[in-house]
Formats: sequence, structure tokens, C-alpha cells
Amino acid sequence: MKLTQLNYITRQHCSVAPALKNVMTRVLSFALVTTTN
Repeated sequence: MKLTQLNYITRQHCSVAPALKNVMTRVLSFALVTTTN
């Protein structure tokens, strides 16, 4: 595997991880709101 390819993959992962985190927190907060109400 080339170094540039590895850099591209890590960059993609770094951009995807926070987005997934945001979605998860949003879903969790939504679930909490629905269960408390």
C-alpha cells in the first residue's frame, strides 16, 4: 500500500468518525427525549 493511499484513508476516517459521533449523540438524545416524555 502506498503512503498517499494510507493518508487518504486516514483522512477519510477522520472526517467520517466525528460525523458518526454526531449522529449517534443525536439519536441518543432523541431517544432520551422520547422516553422521558
